[in-house]
Amino acid sequence: MKFLSLIFFLVALTWTWSLIHSIPRVSFETHVGIHDNLAFYIQEALAAKKPDAKDFQIHRLWTEETKADTKELKAHFTYSFAEEVTKTRTTIQGWAILQPLPEKEGEEPGTRWLVKEVHPVSDSVVFEEGSVIRAFESADSEAVESGAAESGPTEGAAEAPAAPPKED
Repeated sequence: MKFLSLIFFLVALTWTWSLIHSIPRVSFETHVGIHDNLAFYIQEALAAKKPDAKDFQIHRLWTEETKADTKELKAHFTYSFAEEVTKTRTTIQGWAILQPLPEKEGEEPGTRWLVKEVHPVSDSVVFEEGSVIRAFESADSEAVESGAAESGPTEGAAEAPAAPPKED
C-alpha cells in the first residue's frame, strides 16, 4: 500500500510540476496590453454613446484563456460612470470574447485582437438624490416627489393599513 501511495504522490508531483512550468498560449505582457487597450476602448465607446458621462472608473478588468482549440480570450470587466444631468452613477458588469487576428508582417504574435462579442451582464444605478414615493396616495395625486427624502423616522415609518371588517 505504501508503494502505491508513493507512486501516486510522484505522479501528482510530476503533473503539477509540468502544469506550472508549461508555456502559456498568451503571454503575461499580452494580457496586460489587452487590459490597457480594452479600458481605452470601453471609455471611447462610452463617450460616443453617452457624451454627458463623467468620472469614468474601471473597477475590475481581467482576461482568461478559453478552450485551447478556439485560441480566444474572455475579458471580464466592471466599470462605472456618473451622469450630472440625472445625478446618477451607473455601474456595468460584463464580459467580452476576443479573437486573435493574423499577424501583419513584422508584428509579434498576439498583438491584434478582434472584439467578437460583448455581453453586459448586469448594471446598477445609484441616485445622488433619491425620489420620495408615497405609499397611500392615489395614482392621480403627486405620489412621487423629486429631491431628497423627507426627514423623520425611517424604520417602520409606514404602518400597514387596517384590515377591512369581516362580514359574517
